[in-house]
Amino acid sequence: MSMIWMLAAPALADRVLWTTPPDDVSAAAVARTLPGSTSAPLDSLITGGTDTLQKGALLILQSELDQVRPLASVFDGELQIMARLSKATDDVDILRTEEERNVLRQALLFEGFAVQRYFQDKLGSESAASPYRTMEGPDAWISPWLDACALLAAPTKVRPEDIPEASVRLAFDAAQAHCQAMPGATFILGELAAGAEVRIDGVKIEGGPGIRVRLMPGRHFFHVAVGDTFLLAQDARIKPGSDVLVSAPFGPSELAELKGRVASGADGWEVPIAARTPITGFGEPVYIATPAGDKTALLRVDGTVATAVKIRPSDSETRPRLVGRATLGAGWVSTGDFLLQNLEDGATQDRYTVNAGTPAASLGVAVESKWWSAGVGIDGQLTVGENHSLPTGDTDTAAFLYPHVSAGLPWAQLTIGPMFPWYLGVGARARIPIWKPVELFASGVYGVPLSRPREEGEPVFEPLPLFSAWGGVTVRVGR
Repeated sequence: MSMIWMLAAPALADRVLWTTPPDDVSAAAVARTLPGSTSAPLDSLITGGTDTLQKGALLILQSELDQVRPLASVFDGELQIMARLSKATDDVDILRTEEERNVLRQALLFEGFAVQRYFQDKLGSESAASPYRTMEGPDAWISPWLDACALLAAPTKVRPEDIPEASVRLAFDAAQAHCQAMPGATFILGELAAGAEVRIDGVKIEGGPGIRVRLMPGRHFFHVAVGDTFLLAQDARIKPGSDVLVSAPFGPSELAELKGRVASGADGWEVPIAARTPITGFGEPVYIATPAGDKTALLRVDGTVATAVKIRPSDSETRPRLVGRATLGAGWVSTGDFLLQNLEDGATQDRYTVNAGTPAASLGVAVESKWWSAGVGIDGQLTVGENHSLPTGDTDTAAFLYPHVSAGLPWAQLTIGPMFPWYLGVGARARIPIWKPVELFASGVYGVPLSRPREEGEPVFEPLPLFSAWGGVTVRVGR
């Protein structure tokens, strides 16, 4: 049989890994894009097992061992020894050095001593002995002694203070022989992160991937670390004849490489091979988020390629709003009537006569959502220069007013409305946000000429078409 230990977690809903702690707006943006998702720091990819590490467990165990040794000479002191050392040894979940291994071994030997002396030949039958034995009846063995024997490269000699009585030491020798006769187990080193160190029961394992370590079956402690960063830490019972693959290919160096690709802002990049182990270990799609409010960058990385995911707009972005705009700018108006209607005033037949520069302005309101806009407004252009006015009754006008309705996308609309003095304006406009409420604006209108009746007996006035275009800067209010 085979057992594989590596960075893994139970299957979850969408998991979001943040490059830096998110602010409230960034977290809300991801929450509405991935409802029900869970969050964790991106750095958590290299902290496998550290949540369960109890650095003070060995200190407590040593203290308990020192305190219970005198109880060996107290009536029924064995009961206190067993209870206190059983709890203290169970709380140990990592062995960092061979010295720590030896402390655990000494506690297990002394606990086993108390078990043997108290229960003796009733070990396999007494119900009170069940927490301290492996198997039952005549096949029962003292569990703490089996655990002590299993520890890798542990000393084989027993100190008198660990098993004070010679008869009990003979019983331990039998337990040790039983362990040595069992089929062994094998630890196999798999892929490891750059600079990683592997320790089994506190013993440093030299060599890299493919190294095999033979050991007795039973309780073992193994971890992979880069400096003070634990990539993997396990306290496990290994069965006889089993193979255990220890693999932790993702560490600080590999995390730095992954962060560099995320920070590039690119889309469709290949996920580094080392990063795939912890990412696929979640068993669900994994996302990496870089907080930036409603513009938070989100990447899906559950496969071999990282792809960008569009953030879902907030309700405030999609809900229609009333928006006002004021625009100032300049542009151009052209019509052949500048020539025809001003011939008597000396208009000359050239391009300067039929084309006029204009200052321009606009006021408008619209109801807008993220995807559509509908509104009303009025644009005005004032022609400047000689012969750039048109007669209207007894006066001339250089003002071209364009009240209109508009409809389309928020950034581009079609417009229609009367264009004074005598046109139907059909046009289009566009705007580009440049900074907060400020936008760049451009508009073009074709003035469809409308026939105008004259005094009785005179022919109908047929104006020529008008062309208008202008651009400017808009200030927006309301969104």
